Amino acid sequence: MGFTASGWRNLGGKTHPKNNESVPVSVYDKRGHLCPFDTGLIERNIELYFSGAVKPIYDDNPCLDGGVRAKKLGPINAWWITGFDGGEKALIGFTTEDSLLRHAQFVVEQVESYDEAGDSDEPPVLITPCMRDLIKLAGVTLGKRRAVRRQAIRHPTKIDKDKGPTKATTTKLVYLIFDTFFSEQIEKDEREDDKENAMKRRRCGVCEVCQQPECGKCKACQNMVKFGGSGRSKQACLQRRVTAMWEDSSGQMFHAHWFCPGSDTVLGATSDPLELFLVDECEDMQLSYIHGKVTVLYKPPSENWAMEVGESPAAPWLVGRRRCPPQGTAVSQQGGLDMEIKMVEDDGRTYFYQMWYDQEYARFETPPNVQPTEDNKYKFCMSCARLDEVRQKEIPKVAEPLEEGDGKMFYAMATKNGVQYRVGDGVYLLPEAFSFSPENTHKSTKASYHADINLLYWSDEETTVDFRAVQGRCTVVYGEDLTESIQDYSAGGLDRFYFLEAYNAKTKSFEDPPNHARSAGNKGKGKGKGK
Repeated sequence: MGFTASGWRNLGGKTHPKNNESVPVSVYDKRGHLCPFDTGLIERNIELYFSGAVKPIYDDNPCLDGGVRAKKLGPINAWWITGFDGGEKALIGFTTEDSLLRHAQFVVEQVESYDEAGDSDEPPVLITPCMRDLIKLAGVTLGKRRAVRRQAIRHPTKIDKDKGPTKATTTKLVYLIFDTFFSEQIEKDEREDDKENAMKRRRCGVCEVCQQPECGKCKACQNMVKFGGSGRSKQACLQRRVTAMWEDSSGQMFHAHWFCPGSDTVLGATSDPLELFLVDECEDMQLSYIHGKVTVLYKPPSENWAMEVGESPAAPWLVGRRRCPPQGTAVSQQGGLDMEIKMVEDDGRTYFYQMWYDQEYARFETPPNVQPTEDNKYKFCMSCARLDEVRQKEIPKVAEPLEEGDGKMFYAMATKNGVQYRVGDGVYLLPEAFSFSPENTHKSTKASYHADINLLYWSDEETTVDFRAVQGRCTVVYGEDLTESIQDYSAGGLDRFYFLEAYNAKTKSFEDPPNHARSAGNKGKGKGKGK
């Protein structure tokens, strides 16, 4: 993204002349404070935004014609000067990373094509550090362009199967007419769709319930992406749904908790077609959508299955594969080492499940043990209960109040995602927060190539960050206070870091850590390492 600007005053300590045809541009941080952008704030990972008239990067005309007025663009990733458009009007451009990452695949493919057309003695551009970083950050697939070309050559006459007409949004009168005169054809098409996707239906997008707008105020709407939420719950608006079964102006409705077939998991075609998996997805649907009733049996594995695997001659398939029996089989423990294999009849109406499937991480886990209470037993949904539990864990909670001062209440402990944080603990923060490691010193990034990945530097700089920026807990200790070698300490567990020196950003020197940063039994062993 580029823009042209002129007529700035006192920007970064430099005075620019005023011009009649000016493009008003303001640069500010995320709190709205105006600030310069050429004083190193961008290099220190400070998020800066700008507001003004935005133009294409090839437009060198500084007037407002053809520009789009916008605000809070960014964050700014880099800035540069393209030159002078006659006189004293400098054209300055800002670059953001969103457009680059969005079109990273195209950029890499163009670089690949450029390297292929280059001479043999020219170094390829694709192996430069900037291109390797772009490929790593954007997850670009190398050779995709050639693979697509080979695929087109191998199947030059391949024709996609016609999926038939799609459902359109209609008025209520048109919907009633089609439902009255073409009901048999619609039911036939729905039965054919049921054969292809018998386990899960989608919203039709035609009926009154599907077309009703969301309120934007309930918990389900606030979790939607378009209202600023994470989109994890995948629930319909609460104002247009009631759990369990009910009837309203839209007709008879029910709340369905979905099962996932093995073909939709990471197992693919190797799964048992009769085995289903629990997933955290539920939905409100019309009762008329029910095609028929099926039986889903829960076949829990034995509590001591690890001691029984391979010892029963009746179940040789259990060796190394606890979860995937042959087609149509399920296992139940009757006591001791006696295993009983019960055949599930493949009548199209009987299935079984053993595990819960995490679609985000492709994990198979033991089904959650969530029991309904007496007051919500008639409308209990395991998926809703689990998603509500996940949302509650993501909400930070404080405990053990200490004191109150300056209108603030201080606490000794906070909890987030089931992890307890206390005063003095080391934590992981998002990149926009302050961090001090070898590449953050005046020695630049090259110094980190020769330093331990777990080596940090102590700093006396302090900052206040939002608790939402905390991503986890870690351990940071002074290296000379360890009772074991640094290698043994780092290999003894996860999230372990150490520091040996303190870094002074003002003097760009390394010093001994202060006493309050070291253990009480090892204070006062300074070595004078300032450089």
